[in-house]
Amino acid sequence: MFGFLKKQACPIGIDVDDDRVKLSQLEDSGNGLVLVSGVSRERPKDTSTGSSKWQRWLLDTVIDLTQKNSFVGKDVVASVPPRELFIDHLKIPKGAKSKLEESFINKVKQRLPFDPEQAVLKYIQSDDNVLVMVTDREKIDHHLAVYEQAGLNLKSIGVWPMALAKTYVKFFGRRKTDVDSIAMILDIAEKHSNILITRHVNPLFAKSVQIGADDFVGEEAVKRFILELTACRRHFGSLYKKDRIERMIFLAGNNTSVTMQGNFAMIAKQLDIPAQMGNCMAVVEVSDIRNGIERRGCNFSWAGSFGLSLS
Repeated sequence: MFGFLKKQACPIGIDVDDDRVKLSQLEDSGNGLVLVSGVSRERPKDTSTGSSKWQRWLLDTVIDLTQKNSFVGKDVVASVPPRELFIDHLKIPKGAKSKLEESFINKVKQRLPFDPEQAVLKYIQSDDNVLVMVTDREKIDHHLAVYEQAGLNLKSIGVWPMALAKTYVKFFGRRKTDVDSIAMILDIAEKHSNILITRHVNPLFAKSVQIGADDFVGEEAVKRFILELTACRRHFGSLYKKDRIERMIFLAGNNTSVTMQGNFAMIAKQLDIPAQMGNCMAVVEVSDIRNGIERRGCNFSWAGSFGLSLS
């Protein structure tokens, strides 16, 4: 009564990854978060991310999955794929604080894989450092068209660094000491991995690398991944000289193999950082057995989709 215990559904979080698309919706029950529904579909192997064929597949997939599962409402928050998001880490130029966006575009425009005049930029400032994220306006228009044609209300376009930071804070960074501590978050998908270094909800460093779980069939790929992480830590250290990474979280699914867990342990040992596995699916209540997610068979993380739903 009086609405105090009224459930409130979050938007549907649509994590458009390079490997698959994941849809999930969380709901605040008044006693914690409940998973209303969630479902995923792998990208066809003969369909390149960003192609016109892929856009058609994405539209058909979004329509099919939203209509056949028990999602509530039409509001969605969707991401652009990591390969469509250009990321850089810059120092704020002296005397440029009144025209930051123009200054950042000028610094990165030679490296953008699209016309700088079409750049859509978002940046996150921390002290004198800035995490810059840029995508192509034409790509954004394609995504807007997909959700309009699917009959959905797109509340915003999200980016994976912010989505992972939100999931980390909600599920794994809830201690008082976590507010000021720095964590490295590793979201390892099938064919790529997203690396985030964040101070609570504020992303400081982000990089997507083309090494994924499918590559971890031998020690060689694990060694290459460790080299990537070492380079990320070194780059981060050059920007934030007084800070250190205090913990590492491997975002995982319920069905993460023993082999992958061993790889995680090897990576943590080599980097000498305290580590844990983080399965956000294990810390939400499931509202209905028809919600679409097979919890036991899930071998990948839902962190990106959950973070978008929490936006």
